[in-house]
Amino acid sequence: MQTILVPTDFSLNANKALNYAAEVAKLSGAKIIIMHVTNLTHATINENVALAETLDNEVFEDANKQLDILVTATRETTGGPVEQQMYNGFVTDAIQEAAEENKVDIIIMGTLGNSGVREKLFGSITASLISHVHIPLLAVPLMYEWQPPKNILLAINHFKESPQVLQPMLKLAEVLKAPVHVSAFTNEDSAEAADYLQNRRDIELFCVNMQQQHPELIIVPAPVYGHHFEEAIKNYISNNETGLLVMITHKRNFIESIFNRSLTKKMSYHTDIPLLSIPIHS
Repeated sequence: MQTILVPTDFSLNANKALNYAAEVAKLSGAKIIIMHVTNLTHATINENVALAETLDNEVFEDANKQLDILVTATRETTGGPVEQQMYNGFVTDAIQEAAEENKVDIIIMGTLGNSGVREKLFGSITASLISHVHIPLLAVPLMYEWQPPKNILLAINHFKESPQVLQPMLKLAEVLKAPVHVSAFTNEDSAEAADYLQNRRDIELFCVNMQQQHPELIIVPAPVYGHHFEEAIKNYISNNETGLLVMITHKRNFIESIFNRSLTKKMSYHTDIPLLSIPIHS
């Protein structure tokens, strides 16, 4: 892990995400890029041009000052390289552009922004990025306080994924020195006895292969059963001191639904702990 991108709107949740990134950078030696996106006015009506330019300059200067403060504080924390970048335009487009231009390994950002409309906007931005970005994204919930995760939970339902897909999680597990629990959900309402046995065999074989390829890690098979996926995973997280949930994104709507629920309820189970989303390249 060489480069971490941290988008910020200078909210409390964005600062929580930056703190998480700083801790990871301390352990891994990665460079952090803190970015902010402005949406400047660019007025075209003659009598408003001067006012618009003044407002644009004030917004730009204020954002740069806040970035300076964050960069200085983060550099003191990590002792490593920290940069700042400013983009103008639509937030999701700018974040994807920054991630690609800087060839970042992971994006770390908050799930919520400032209060009111902006809070919902920043949450929807995170959900949209998880659905569309081609780079792993780690979403940090508002109420989360950094602590090294004791366990990482990989919730997976495909056992034929390329090992390369899981590299971001494996690198993070190595940096954090956390065991990886591999789970697959079996629905008790529809599964037959053969399904239970097959899922258990698939998980155990998957874990054996992963352990052989990564002897430096601890890989634990963790079949999960229940009536609802969310409830079953929530219970496993609570009962096994899980500090990071990892999911592979196959379908946009499923991940978006996670974050829409978390916005309306403020703090659903899914945002109790950080979520690492790893995209599948189609």
